[in-house]
Amino acid sequence: AGILATAARAEAEAPPGFVRIVPTEGRAPVFLAPSQVVRIARVEGRTVLDTAAWVQQRTTEPAESIASRLREAGVRLVALTDLSQGRIWLAADRIVAVRDSNDRHAAGARAAIIMVGLRFNTDVAVRETVEEVMEALRRLPPP
Repeated sequence: AGILATAARAEAEAPPGFVRIVPTEGRAPVFLAPSQVVRIARVEGRTVLDTAAWVQQRTTEPAESIASRLREAGVRLVALTDLSQGRIWLAADRIVAVRDSNDRHAAGARAAIIMVGLRFNTDVAVRETVEEVMEALRRLPPP
């Protein structure tokens, strides 16, 4: 019984410097270093975390919950609006540039945010203007 309790506790608790994520595949938890998260978004009904290693982690956990846990771990996340009117969180320290979308993105895109570590592209289109994105970044706590 002691061995089972120890195994269950090890599965449930994240080591220092990591957060526990429940993967969509129903497998054992994944332990993720918060400082390596680039973006948190909803895709096809799942929460998707892009990482600096160009790897995505999918989970059934709500995106808001993940964002809250990462903020508690010290990640500076800026909350913006994706093109489907959903919430998206970007790691401020992974942003390289913010620019007009220049009609390059789908309808409704007003700004493009170039980021390090996105798996399928280098930028994220959002509904906010460049000025609104910059104001949201200014409101974040300093690094």
